[in-house]
Amino acid sequence: MKFIIDSLVTAFFIFMFSAARFNNYYFALIAGLLLEFITTVAHNFFHLKDNWRMFLFDLSTLSTRDWRISHALSHHIYPNTIYDFEISGFEPAFQFLPSKNKSFLYRILLIPKICFFMSINLHLEWVKSLIQVYRKERQFYIPDLFPIFQLVAMVYINGSFWMALKLWLAIHVTANFILHFTALQAAHHHPHIFHEGDSYPNDKDWGVLQVIATRERGEAFFNGPLFLIAITFGNHSLHHLFPTVCHSKLFLFQDVFLETCKEFGINYQPQELNPLKHLKGFWYCLKNKTPNKDVPYVLKKNKNKM
Repeated sequence: MKFIIDSLVTAFFIFMFSAARFNNYYFALIAGLLLEFITTVAHNFFHLKDNWRMFLFDLSTLSTRDWRISHALSHHIYPNTIYDFEISGFEPAFQFLPSKNKSFLYRILLIPKICFFMSINLHLEWVKSLIQVYRKERQFYIPDLFPIFQLVAMVYINGSFWMALKLWLAIHVTANFILHFTALQAAHHHPHIFHEGDSYPNDKDWGVLQVIATRERGEAFFNGPLFLIAITFGNHSLHHLFPTVCHSKLFLFQDVFLETCKEFGINYQPQELNPLKHLKGFWYCLKNKTPNKDVPYVLKKNKNKM
């Protein structure tokens, strides 16, 4: 994982500086894609003990300090429930939980809202955090300024503030859009996945919740190359069960995980879904009004394949 993220960071700076030097939007788009990869891989490092690589997450307009709270103490403990900030934080614009409040207008505006929201949301959160620092409502940390440092370097190389700003925005809008797209349909939203309001098993075990609230997007994201798993939030169920274990070591748990699932009557099949099916399920959840009154899919004894 260290080699992967170090290589991505090196490539990111090469393309970012090249975009500024040659006024090249193609280089900026590639830099944005690399920044999204960095942000996703750095997520692995802020789950670990303090280390300098976790701050590579802050190269985007996100904050390691904030995410260690909202992500680790909310999403990882209460996935797909009202206590999950990565569910409630998107409401009312995007409602992943089944609700009768999803109007016709809400549903027809989903695509425009997603295109707009995914592009600028993280910028707005970053600006809000800087305003809070200015008002002394929030403690200042050097990583808060990482995006500004990038802009200053690009202005220095390019010589034009406005051109550098446009290239900088192209980089971060690209990274933000792809990050939202990847993260929001990574492993949590599909009609076979538990959402608050659905029928819940009698067993209130925390581990059971992690498994019924996550699914893999196919065999490649479970047993595939580490690079693919690292940049796509792969091995997601195992990550939820063992969040402080580096992604590079999660494969060591796979056999015993599948055996334990079988022992407790959980039919966990990594290959049953693929990215396209998961994407369709993501859209279904955004529009769905009706809670699932059946038992969670992986707990059914006799299931038909999708």
